[in-house]
Amino acid sequence: MLWLYINFPSLQLDGLQVSHNQCPIRKETEHAAAIVIVDGKKNSIVQLNHHAQEQGLKLGMGLAMAASLADKLCVIPYDAEHETAHLMTLAEQLYSVSASIALFPPHGVALRVDDMLRLYKNLSHFVASIRSLLAPFELNAVFACANSVMSAQVLACAGINLLSTAPEKISVAIKKLPIARLFISRKAKASLARIGVKTIAQLQQLNQADLAKRLDQSSMNYLAQLNGKSSKSLVFYQPKHVFEHSMELLFDMHTMALLLQPIKRLLLMLERYLQARNLLCIAVNVTFFYSQQIQSESTQAAQQSLLVSSASAEYQAQYWLKLMHLKLEHIKLSAPVNRVSLSVKQYQANTGAIDDLFHGRKGQLSIAQLASLLENKLGEEKVLGLQLGNDHRAEFASHYLPFLKLTHLEQGLNNRQPRQQQGGNSQQKCADSKDQSRACRQLPLRPSLMLAQPEPLLFSIDVLSGPERIETAWWQLAVADSRNSDLAAAQQTEHYLRDYFIAKNEQGQCCWVYRDRNQHWYIHGYFS
Repeated sequence: MLWLYINFPSLQLDGLQVSHNQCPIRKETEHAAAIVIVDGKKNSIVQLNHHAQEQGLKLGMGLAMAASLADKLCVIPYDAEHETAHLMTLAEQLYSVSASIALFPPHGVALRVDDMLRLYKNLSHFVASIRSLLAPFELNAVFACANSVMSAQVLACAGINLLSTAPEKISVAIKKLPIARLFISRKAKASLARIGVKTIAQLQQLNQADLAKRLDQSSMNYLAQLNGKSSKSLVFYQPKHVFEHSMELLFDMHTMALLLQPIKRLLLMLERYLQARNLLCIAVNVTFFYSQQIQSESTQAAQQSLLVSSASAEYQAQYWLKLMHLKLEHIKLSAPVNRVSLSVKQYQANTGAIDDLFHGRKGQLSIAQLASLLENKLGEEKVLGLQLGNDHRAEFASHYLPFLKLTHLEQGLNNRQPRQQQGGNSQQKCADSKDQSRACRQLPLRPSLMLAQPEPLLFSIDVLSGPERIETAWWQLAVADSRNSDLAAAQQTEHYLRDYFIAKNEQGQCCWVYRDRNQHWYIHGYFS
């Protein structure tokens, strides 16, 4: 059995630097490029960038010593939870090249190699696929192969890049390692140092019975796993069914224009997630987390969430970035932002668009895409669509709804139809179309232009057809009687009795007029 262990020694710092390098104000903050991650419990440096190394800073150095060496120093507290979340993101990307992935939080991951060599032919091709997936994250990584997970972990955490399937070469590299690199207790390491054991080679020469007298049971179990005599119990990674990722920012950002860069990276991750699963989404939720210092000084909310919707299901990051830009143009932040999160809860299968071959190109944007751009630019209440109402009265036969809600409602109704009803044979479809056309011919005529409110008829007309009586149904009158206290309901369900006529006025226009119960005449619309 062959394992590949990948160690990310500066995972938190690398994630922060990626967002900083793509920030438009990076040149203005270049003077503060010496960055260190400090463990608050030990008060020592655990991660640092190359600018900090050039100024003499080292791993394990105290914060006071680091501040004396670097006049411009950016100090960030170490966050193991953030590193673990970032590690989960990397495992999600690596799942496309290997299904056997074991996580070693907060900054290590192990992949089983022997069962993947049949697909990738050799180790170099397999590692090349992994590097191509990790390239967009710009991470410092150490790759090491060994016949056991624990041996590969020791090599990678020691900073030894070893990509080989030869057992002899792996064994020689492990034997050279000092005892300090082993993941055993300090007491066990001190016991080995007292008998002069400094390297793993010297440790392997000792009798197991003598070791058992000096080391505790957990250390003995670890050494057995290291030598491959027993296997470590591993919990393999299982991908999540919901996309939810966040990105920490190196510096607090105050404007939406700057936040578009980390949002773009998250959208690219979403695009790869959807492409791998052949899915689409119609809404993306973005959350901005405010700085903790600002939260403590004010009573403002700790975060702000925005929902960006689309009338058509999409997966491309470029399309969603346009909608994000339009949505965020008019949003003002109440405090500096130090973290951005992106999540998608609902998905649709990507079945592909069905276009007519003979209609030709109609433009770069579909109606749904244009409506999505307008809604995110102008607001939901500014882009409306017409929906039929379940009422025979003219005023309530249709009403306006936000276009996106109307589109999603229609998609939901279409998805609920059974496949047999959606499919059907050609004869059944032909019969259905004939029935629909026959039903349309039997429907009474309605004008193309309806007036917002009926107007008194003040000119002479010639009646062409009619009357057509429209009257309130008895159950609607019963509802009105039970809601006398509700003025709006009473107005909508007042007794409605009208005789409608199709007539022509003096200008030759076809009008839709009616006569009420008091013999008063009104005009309600015009025919095209």
